[in-house]
Amino acid sequence: MPPPEVQTLRDLMYWQYAKILSSNAGMGKREHHFVLDRYHKLREGGIAWSSIDDYVKQKEDSSYCVHCQKPGLLTLDHLFPTSLHGPKDGKNAVWVCGACREYKGTRRLYEYWVSQGGLDAAKYNIPHVAEGKYLSLLHDLFDGAGVLDLDAAEIHRRFCASCGLGATCRREGTVGKLSLLCVDGVATVLYAGGKAARGTAKGKRAAAPRWQDENRDGICDRCKMALDDCKCVCAFCGESKGCTCAIGPDAPMAGD
Repeated sequence: MPPPEVQTLRDLMYWQYAKILSSNAGMGKREHHFVLDRYHKLREGGIAWSSIDDYVKQKEDSSYCVHCQKPGLLTLDHLFPTSLHGPKDGKNAVWVCGACREYKGTRRLYEYWVSQGGLDAAKYNIPHVAEGKYLSLLHDLFDGAGVLDLDAAEIHRRFCASCGLGATCRREGTVGKLSLLCVDGVATVLYAGGKAARGTAKGKRAAAPRWQDENRDGICDRCKMALDDCKCVCAFCGESKGCTCAIGPDAPMAGD
């Protein structure tokens, strides 16, 4: 787990970038005091978060696989899988070899590295360009969704049920704790929510976000019936009786 002062998604992403900065300075990712110094500079504005984009641009090299760092026949792949609604643009695209593309498959970046060596591998072994580009991509996503300052408890309440990483979190002992799998999981739900919102039938209004309403009065906000009588089923998470999945505007209900 990150140090106690790392409490939110923003903190966690700063902490990972601080490790990249430490390693780039020749100190390594495990030099705690130097990493902590970089982390505080990021928190206090002494180092701009936007510098991560400059770093990636300087270091990215289409001659080498972003994962194994070996030269060879390369092809473009996506850090956050498009099968989970990741964007099909340059911010999500990297050059990879055929072997790494096959090994990673449709897994998210941290999920993939956890599969290679547990959370320790995800925390310390990801090549700088791959992780830097991933952090930049998802920081923009989280900033736009207003979730950067959520802590572990709020992430668990709003996202864990729908992130698709429950088995991995249980195996790693991170359920309810802030970990790099939270970065993957929150992004999964947000990207899926955006896809669901875009897929809502023309002329139909997306429902209000769950965290604004949550059916406090026991009435379904969609069909206006009591929850005990409601037949609505969320097309995203499959739950009925007023689901609690944490999608921006809610997913369309089955039958829309």
